[in-house]
Amino acid sequence: MNTTRLVLALCAAGFAVFGVWMLLFPVQGFAMLGVPVQSADFATEIRAFYGGLELALAALIARGLWRSDRVVPALEIAAVAYGCVALSRALGLAIDGSGATWHWIALATEALLAAAAAFCWRRASLPTAR
Repeated sequence: MNTTRLVLALCAAGFAVFGVWMLLFPVQGFAMLGVPVQSADFATEIRAFYGGLELALAALIARGLWRSDRVVPALEIAAVAYGCVALSRALGLAIDGSGATWHWIALATEALLAAAAAFCWRRASLPTAR
């Protein structure tokens, strides 16, 4: 497996695993993050947004694994999505003064995946790469 395919697989898997977790276990998932889910409406919102949107991103990124014409867009989606999540998390850590261990692990993972996807996206977008 080449580097680009590995990066796409890791990025898609990250979104897919979190999406399935939030879709199937929103109450338990948020409880592990320290946020109590106190109503069925809130659980439904978690399933829809944290489950559905994560799964959509996973599907769009995964398309780059089996369609060569989707590699560059998949890398773009992965780089931008993980990059925005990492930047937003870093901003939240700074503004809110939070800092649970899982935040730092998530930030490192998101930043690494964003950087890897951006690197592959740039490389795949060069005229000589086509």
